[in-house]
Amino acid sequence: MGLCCPGLLDRAGLTIRLAVNVPGLVGVGLDELLGRALGGSLPQAKILSDAAATAFDLYVMRKLGGRLFCLTLGTGVGAAVIDEGGFLHVSGETPGHFGQIDVSL
Repeated sequence: MGLCCPGLLDRAGLTIRLAVNVPGLVGVGLDELLGRALGGSLPQAKILSDAAATAFDLYVMRKLGGRLFCLTLGTGVGAAVIDEGGFLHVSGETPGHFGQIDVSL
């Protein structure tokens, strides 16, 4: 099972530390939330950002190799990099800064 979480995830506490576009999720215990939603114990789960989940799906389902850069546009702009099957983390929980993008009309 996969769960997409917007914002910055505190992996140790399984909570969202920052969700600018969905502030109601900040500090919510994701394991407890999932347990209640699924009616009991938490199944084997991988909690990822929406960008990382999209990148992982593309990488696995299309049987890709090497490096994949995935840019997501939704309520915000996200990115993930998979390098030889593993997520690239340059700074904390992010793939690093890749430049400014103006998405205004």
